[in-house]
Amino acid sequence: MGKTPDRLPGFIFLSALILLQTLFFSCSTLPKKESLASLRSPADFEWETLQEGFEFTSFSLNGGNADCYAVRIDLDTDGLELVHESLIKNPGFFLTEFAEKYNTVVAINTTPYFMEDKIFTPDGVTRLDGTEITPPDERYAALCFFKDTETGNLRAKIIGRQEPEILDAYDTAFGGFFVTMKDGEFINFNQITRSRQGCATDDEGRILYILTVISRNHIRDRNGLTYNDCSEIFKAMGATQAMQFDGGHSTALCIYTEMEGAPFLQRRVPAAIGFRVR
Repeated sequence: MGKTPDRLPGFIFLSALILLQTLFFSCSTLPKKESLASLRSPADFEWETLQEGFEFTSFSLNGGNADCYAVRIDLDTDGLELVHESLIKNPGFFLTEFAEKYNTVVAINTTPYFMEDKIFTPDGVTRLDGTEITPPDERYAALCFFKDTETGNLRAKIIGRQEPEILDAYDTAFGGFFVTMKDGEFINFNQITRSRQGCATDDEGRILYILTVISRNHIRDRNGLTYNDCSEIFKAMGATQAMQFDGGHSTALCIYTEMEGAPFLQRRVPAAIGFRVR
């Protein structure tokens, strides 16, 4: 009996956490459930138009344990602008703050980071309009943007390593983790299921796909999808190149200023990109 009071606060905290988790998930509107095997071609996705150049779809996999939210962006959209924020040695920000600040149609977190005493520093390249904000990390991939020489419109390119001689060809680049699909072929990784944030492109780099996967019903983020699962989805959508950004509890997607996908116990982040139309 003497130890009961010492154990009680931990028990109450755990019970409260479980209750919060239950309320959080029960209040979520889960999208239509699908099996991964049912997603094999672009026709298997039901896209809705957010506005010209932006389409959105959502579905749930693994018995409702992995909610998937995807955006398809046509980089030929008139007036399309790319915005970014990357903070060095800073407490970071929530993605909704970024989306509201820049009035984005779509916003996501990007670069992984170091954290010391709750202070963030992005780990990997951030380059915007030729200005390097954070240095490259050659271990990791990057999503780069350039102007099409004929149309002057944005094009996207995924590179496998943040090597300076490769990055020099691009004025704008955002670091992530690893390339997971190259020329339509999957690159194998450990089959770990978590919340995920990834992007992909078609062969021309004109269509940019974003996939946000949120692990449900597990406080420690042990549901969700693997890298290979995400590559399968991207390939079914029509993409040929894919990579992953920072996932886990950092995963976040905003449509306009509303959070569409975010994990339980979401973290602040030090880096994000957004797309808006003038």
